[in-house]
Amino acid sequence: MNKKIFYNTIFKNNMINTKNYYYNSTLYEGINIFFKKYNYSYDSTNYIITVDYNTYILRSNYLGIEFINDYLSKINHENIFCNKFNNIDNLLIKLYFNYIDLPINIFEIVLTKVIILEYLNKNIDNYILILNNCYDKVINNLNLNKDTYNYLLLCKKDIINNIVFHTKNNTLDMIV
Repeated sequence: MNKKIFYNTIFKNNMINTKNYYYNSTLYEGINIFFKKYNYSYDSTNYIITVDYNTYILRSNYLGIEFINDYLSKINHENIFCNKFNNIDNLLIKLYFNYIDLPINIFEIVLTKVIILEYLNKNIDNYILILNNCYDKVINNLNLNKDTYNYLLLCKKDIINNIVFHTKNNTLDMIV
């Protein structure tokens, strides 16, 4: 599918409602500027824009239009997940009073919170096993498409490790 068509027809419909500057300036303004300035007939590796809102999974080494394609695909999966929940800004403001001006990854925060909340309803000793089970339960119950589901599986290890890290350091309240 043409990347610009994907952006205008599918991606924009999956955007989350947030006041976060980095999310909005990159995904509304920056991507639009990219497609306005990008010339398909030459210089296909040109970035044209900076991407200030980061995906949870590290950026690829792709350049130009291939980078934008990979970036939009990852963000789209993150958006599909986040759209399963309401009032994301309420969650963000509880964690970061100035979330509007922070270069945060919204998906990471929402997914971490959901996993922890799922865990807190359980009373089982094996913490990591339960977190993994909670993670699986959350993504299985959301009726996600196969590609988004697979994307979330790629994020699983890092999200679980982050929760365990904060648990060990008695800083879980920082991410909940």
